[in-house]
Formats: sequence, structure tokens, C-alpha cells
Amino acid sequence: MGYSADVAGDGREALTLLDSISYDLVLMDIQMPVMDGFETTALIRAREASEKKERIPIVAMTAHALSGYREKCIEAGMDDYVSKPILPKELETALRRHVKKRSAEHEEETAVEETAEEMKAEDGTEKVLETAESSQWEDIPLFDQVDGVVRTGGSLSFWENSFFSS
Repeated sequence: MGYSADVAGDGREALTLLDSISYDLVLMDIQMPVMDGFETTALIRAREASEKKERIPIVAMTAHALSGYREKCIEAGMDDYVSKPILPKELETALRRHVKKRSAEHEEETAVEETAEEMKAEDGTEKVLETAESSQWEDIPLFDQVDGVVRTGGSLSFWENSFFSS
């Protein structure tokens, strides 16, 4: 998708990162330890109002797919909602809806990456899935590595870097 991200382990860490780094968007997990997504969002919105800062888009990410939950997130100050398990196209749609337009050069890079991914999907999806099935994930119980790779557009490296890098 061409974006970069920082990860906060909980709401307090998210607030600390927002104090020191300017972001285009926040992906807000609703069920975080220490401070949940609703409380964190409320504090972000309060800070924006008191400090007269530009409103940062906040996209809720939650496993709660119950009727009315999207509205609850919007009412809490979030701008959008993506339900878990995350599907790459849904996430990309939410990101594009809220992130400022990127430069023409970056758009071109993204188009090249998307074309490469499409080509990989056309002729290499089974290889990616075979690699995922035989990877270091075999030692993790209750983790569907094949589904994880499929949901990230065939990006085995994303999962290896996210869960196994030191």
C-alpha cells in the first residue's frame, strides 16, 4: 500500500507518539491495555481542541462487528471503522479516504508495487502460501498463518517482520 506505520502497545504510548511525531492518520485498536481506544480518542480530540491542532483522522479497528458499533465509534470521535479480521482492500479504502493525497512520484511507486503484487498473485500465490505454511509460524498455536498472508495481499514478509523480528 506504500504507507509506513509506528506501533503503540497501548493508548498511553499512542498519545506519547502523537506528541512527538506528526501523523497523517491513526489506526485505533479499540481493545488496548492501559487505555482503550475510546478513552484514547477522547483525549486526542480534547488535546486538538485545547491546542487548536488540526484534526487527525482516526480509524477504529475492532473485532466488534455488531450492528451499531460503527456508529458508536463515530460518535466517540473516530472518523471511520474497519472490522477485524482486517481485509487489505477495506483497510486501503479507509486509508485512501482519509490520508492526504500523496505526491505524483509516490503514486507512481504505489502503482508499480500494486502491479508487482498483482503479478505475484497471478503466478505465485501458491508459492507464498506454501512458504507461509512451512515457515517459523508452525510453532505458534491458534494462528492461521495462511489466512494472515492472504489477508495482507500475500505479504509473508509483513508477518515475519511484525511477529518475528527483534
